[in-house]
Amino acid sequence: MSRHEIQRTRLLGGGPVPGTGRSAAEMPGSIGTAVMQSSMRSVLSFLDAPQLNSPEAYITFKPEVFPGGGVVTDDSTKGFLTHYMNEYAAFVERVLAVNAPGHIG
Repeated sequence: MSRHEIQRTRLLGGGPVPGTGRSAAEMPGSIGTAVMQSSMRSVLSFLDAPQLNSPEAYITFKPEVFPGGGVVTDDSTKGFLTHYMNEYAAFVERVLAVNAPGHIG
């Protein structure tokens, strides 16, 4: 096994990865996170990292919605993020179960 293969395995090692990002509200269009997520999918696939493909999260950062300390002031955003994290938690459980020692594909 080459050093590159060993390092690649250590970086993500089959661990689950969410597809999330955020764009700054002051940027016109705020599509930076969508472009980044699209580009990252091929990189993560190469690294053999299981990806949560749905739901996707494209978050526009607004200080009034995310004032700090884990607080989310917008109920719609809070509901979406709660749903997203529940889906991600279930995804992590599925990935870990499949990657358990002795599991055959």
